[in-house]
Amino acid sequence: MDRVKSYMEMLEHVRERSVRMGIPAIDYEDGLILYSLASTLPRVSRCPTVFEAGSGIGYSTLWIAFALSEVSGCGRIIATEYSSDRFSVLREVIGEFNLDRFVETIQGDSVEVVGSMDPESIDMVFLDIEKSRYIEFFEAAEKRIRPGGVLAAHNIYAPDPIAGRGFVKHVASRYRDRWRISVAPTGAGMAIAVKL
Repeated sequence: MDRVKSYMEMLEHVRERSVRMGIPAIDYEDGLILYSLASTLPRVSRCPTVFEAGSGIGYSTLWIAFALSEVSGCGRIIATEYSSDRFSVLREVIGEFNLDRFVETIQGDSVEVVGSMDPESIDMVFLDIEKSRYIEFFEAAEKRIRPGGVLAAHNIYAPDPIAGRGFVKHVASRYRDRWRISVAPTGAGMAIAVKL
C-alpha cells in the first residue's frame, strides 16, 4: 500500500507541474484506463513495448510505467515529445523517479519515429498529439503493432470532436477486418482500439 501511495504522490506532483507549465494533462480516469490497459499487456508479450506519442512532461508515461513495474517488472516505454521545452522536463521527470530502465525518451515527430520501427514490434500505443494528425499517425503505426496489441487515443470528444469522430470512423470502417474500436466515455473521450 505504501508503494501505491508513493506513486500517487509522484503522479500528483507531475500533474501539478504540468498544469503550472500550461500543458494539458490527461484526467485521472484516463490515467486509470492507461494503467488498466498496460496491466493486460503481459498476455501479449512478457516484456511489453509501449509507444507513447506526445508524452508532454511524463504524466501519462508514469501511469504506464507504474503498471509495467507492478505487473511484469519489465518492458519498455518509448516516450516521444516534439517540443524541446517539454522534452527537457520529461527527461528530468524520468530521471527524478528512476524510470530509466523502463523509459526511452526520444525528441522528435512521433509519426516519423513510429514509422521507423520494425513491423509488429509494439504492444501498446498511447496517442496524444495534434488531433488532426491521428489518422496520419495510425497509418504509420498500424503495421508496427502486434496482433492482440492495443492503441488508446486521447481527446476523442474534446477539444476537437470532429477530428476525434473522424479518427474513430476511419479505423472502424477502413480497418474493420483487423481492428475493433470503441470509445470510453471519459470527460475528453478515450478511443480504445484492439488489433485482431
